Amino acid sequence: MKVKLIKKQNETKDIITFTFEPEKKFNWIAGQYIILTIDHKEPDNRGKMRFFTISSAPFQKNPSITTRINQDESSSFKKALTALEIGNEIDAKGPDGDFIIDDLNKKYIFIIKGVGITPFISIIKQLTYENKKIDGLLLYINKDEIAFENELREILKKQSKLRLINLKNLDDTKSYILKNFKNNISKHDFYVSGASIMTLETEKFLDNLGVEKDNQKLDYFSGYKNN
Repeated sequence: MKVKLIKKQNETKDIITFTFEPEKKFNWIAGQYIILTIDHKEPDNRGKMRFFTISSAPFQKNPSITTRINQDESSSFKKALTALEIGNEIDAKGPDGDFIIDDLNKKYIFIIKGVGITPFISIIKQLTYENKKIDGLLLYINKDEIAFENELREILKKQSKLRLINLKNLDDTKSYILKNFKNNISKHDFYVSGASIMTLETEKFLDNLGVEKDNQKLDYFSGYKNN
């Protein structure tokens, strides 16, 4: 399937959202990902294809991806992505993935870092659009500017059971969980999204707390440093 770039938008100084228009109807569930391929010269060892969580909500019709761009450190793929002009077409496959919310009767704790916000912004935008409430806590680890900050604040006004807590690092996040949830940890489902190292470390932490695998969902963002 071909998708055409129709919009670029800076979310922070180095996080950009790219919105595409598919050549045919494209349906996805909030939290799923899309696979993009950009044919470019001299690709690095990671190649011409990447997996991106869709940051737009299904009701918005056009899939968006949101990623951090650092021109000094970016892969050949991200440089090619940044170089795309409005109207350019690339190849896409999907959607796929099970990082979705399918039971609103549960209590959720979302542990996210940096651009790991992308599946959650899609999920909570869609739920809000459908006038559905989610009982959850968003533990957002971010040292810099917060992507989608204004949008998050507006959504939180409508999601009375959803709270946002900003934290500086993973150690602070672990301490917060131990202080507030250690005695009722089994009552929550945990969704973790961010750089692979951070996600793996969080998985180990949850395992040690006795959180069952069935109560964990993990979204690994490869290619990002653990910062």
